[in-house]
Amino acid sequence: MKTKIPWGKPVLKSFGNLDHINQRISSLQRRLMILQNNYRLNPDTETKEAIEVYSQELSRLQKKYKLFLKQNVYAN
Repeated sequence: MKTKIPWGKPVLKSFGNLDHINQRISSLQRRLMILQNNYRLNPDTETKEAIEVYSQELSRLQKKYKLFLKQNVYAN
């Protein structure tokens, strides 16, 4: 399932290494903060849905990041 987000990048992309995952997490956190601020100023359903999508994607990537770290710790 792919969902379009306001900036036009597809959600649920897979990244292969830690740097990409970390960059994506940082980017999503910034965008989520912007959306939340916009929603506070002007609440609408489209922004609320985008916040939910970003939150889910951020949660998924953070889990992937933790798993990646755990696998690398055991690999070394």
